[in-house]
Amino acid sequence: MTANASSKSIDTFFSRLAHSILEMAIVIKHRRELAQLADRDDHMLADIGLTRGDLYDVTSKPFWVDPTPTLLERMRR
Repeated sequence: MTANASSKSIDTFFSRLAHSILEMAIVIKHRRELAQLADRDDHMLADIGLTRGDLYDVTSKPFWVDPTPTLLERMRR
C-alpha cells in the first residue's frame, strides 16, 4: 500500500467516524425530545396525531435507532 492510498484510507475512516458520531448525536437529541413528548398528556399527544402506544413502540427499539421517522409516519396515518 502506498503512502497516498494509506492516507486516503485513514481519511475515509475518520470521515465515516465523524459521520457516525454526528448521527448518534442527532439520535440522542431526538430521544431527549421523545422524553419530553412522553411528559405530555394523552389529549396533547392526540392533537399531534400520536398515542402513548406510539411512544412506547419507538422507545422499545434499540437506543441507536432514531425514533423520528417512525413517529412521523404514525402522525400521517
